[in-house]
Amino acid sequence: MRSFRKAIGLLLCLLFLFAAAACNVNGGQAGGNTQQGEVTEDVPLHRVEGTLHKVTVTETDRPFVTAGSSEYVVVAGESNAARTAANFIVTHILGATGAELPLRVDAEWSAEAKYIVVGNSELFAAAGLTMPEDDIGFSGYYIKSVGDSVFLAVNGDDGYQLAAIAFLRHVVGYDMLSEDTVLYEKDGATLPDMEVVERPDYDYRQESEPVGNGRYGMGYSSGFMMSVNGIAWHNSFQYLPPEKWAKTYPEWYTVSGRTQSSSTGGHNPGQLCYTAHGNEKGTYSLMIDTAFAKLKETVDANPGASFITFTQEDNYEACDCEYCEAEAEKYGGSANGPVIKFVNALAEKLEEYLGDSRRVTISFFAYRATEKSPTVQNADGSYAAIDGIHCHPNVGVVIAPITATYSHSFYESQNQSFAENIRSWSAVCDNVYMWLYQTNFAHYMFPANTWDTAAESYRFCKENNAVYMYNEGQWNTNAVSHFSKLKEYVDSRLLVDVNLNYGSLVDRFFANYYGEGGAAMRTYFDALQAHMKYLEAAFSDSVRGGYKDNIAQAQYWPKRLLEGWTELVTEAFAAIEPLREADSARYQTYYDHILLESLFPRYALLSLYSGTYSSSELQQMRTSFKEDSSALGATKVNEETDFSSVFNTWGI
Repeated sequence: MRSFRKAIGLLLCLLFLFAAAACNVNGGQAGGNTQQGEVTEDVPLHRVEGTLHKVTVTETDRPFVTAGSSEYVVVAGESNAARTAANFIVTHILGATGAELPLRVDAEWSAEAKYIVVGNSELFAAAGLTMPEDDIGFSGYYIKSVGDSVFLAVNGDDGYQLAAIAFLRHVVGYDMLSEDTVLYEKDGATLPDMEVVERPDYDYRQESEPVGNGRYGMGYSSGFMMSVNGIAWHNSFQYLPPEKWAKTYPEWYTVSGRTQSSSTGGHNPGQLCYTAHGNEKGTYSLMIDTAFAKLKETVDANPGASFITFTQEDNYEACDCEYCEAEAEKYGGSANGPVIKFVNALAEKLEEYLGDSRRVTISFFAYRATEKSPTVQNADGSYAAIDGIHCHPNVGVVIAPITATYSHSFYESQNQSFAENIRSWSAVCDNVYMWLYQTNFAHYMFPANTWDTAAESYRFCKENNAVYMYNEGQWNTNAVSHFSKLKEYVDSRLLVDVNLNYGSLVDRFFANYYGEGGAAMRTYFDALQAHMKYLEAAFSDSVRGGYKDNIAQAQYWPKRLLEGWTELVTEAFAAIEPLREADSARYQTYYDHILLESLFPRYALLSLYSGTYSSSELQQMRTSFKEDSSALGATKVNEETDFSSVFNTWGI
């Protein structure tokens, strides 16, 4: 048993002291599936109209699984995506009911058949079905009952994943909270009649942090994105590496104010110059052809992917040569005019190369120096592209407002300028992709208050034509404390349907993810979120929901408050203790979930109040923290620094 358990006896003695002072922010009564502090009504502040979620499910007395046995057969289509979805259905019907449905790849249609058909077009047609007129795109799906059978049909392979999840949700009450926690809230005894036409509100749904084997089952997109030499983002130099080209073609790169480097022709280029210095040496076309050669090579090597980026390097720069500055002046201060023209040229060449066989979208960044759109605002508040500039139909813009205030949504005044910029991009580009931020990159072990505001921002971005969402969290560590698992679950559901009830999703998570320890963990979460809101009000100049707020200060985290939260963790451990013998596997799952949430207050105590402990106490606490964080996979203290350096400083 991990070392944190050694402290439970002492903390249980302290628990009663904290209980008298603990504040239940929202009230509520713990018990059953109702958690302390639950939000029973959560009407969104904003509701997005025009989404496609036509769901008609009628319960029947049609037998599906009886005593672990079923007459049904799963029939899969020929594509790998259809067979993956079919296998997913078989796996979870088995998990929910104990019945292992046979899986076939061919079958004859009859009115008496009992099939779950996943993507078999011949059976679909034989049953007299046609696809709905609604625009389900490449990621939507159609589920339709015919007789005793059910058909899952799509227009594009990306739709099979969510079709399988939707089928399971309606039949066995499936929901995946994380890779190790799956709910089945129906017994699958009967098969309902279904007519479902849906398209996810975000066609591309990127997880914020590593979710392990949960990506497919939680509904996050996979397999759609290409990397260039293994680099998916900030990859412009992968197409045109300066170490290869800068000496011969220095006009392809920025030059002023850069650090000297002989390997790149006497300068360290910060970004590409998308005008080739006004094509001063006649090499602009060669620059495009050279970049396209790498693009073509990458696209050919990834036949199943549909999304690739041509994105600037990760710094604050844009080319400031006289030609690029003239273009920026022409386009209202936006550096993106030349970028759009360059990427449009790549898209035209790629479209010509691929023909009708395949569509690939190429995206560039609106980020830091290139965040602003080349638009002007009209008198009525709408936006128009300057000089008619517009992205090619196969070009997308990835808007990444890194300096926004993420403890507030884009509907709120704190983010007005960012919201207007997001709105403006729709006048220039038909494919809007969003990259938001929901962590503190300078302090991984401290929380970022984006739990509920993210839900509203997803609605705002959807209203403004976004089809891709990546709300970046701690991307380079495998375990994140301070209730980031809640964010991952809520995101997985809201990116499919932004109008879902956020409060209900939170209730569901705490009722199930921590088992019998959920009530104590909900009290901890509510208190933590309330405290973060207090900090943002009391220290509005320094605690603003920014991506690098200096949040790791003792003035923000009173020692007694942190100790109280560790005591609630101990209460949660005590609540699951009866499972240790009764159901050891379930006990270990809940134990690990609770232990992960202990890391934040324990680290805060160690980093902010180490001088208040004796040498022996401090050594024990540090050793315990190292063992637990290492076992869980929490490897980073910030985006750049491994915990190993902290442990070295601690002398352990």
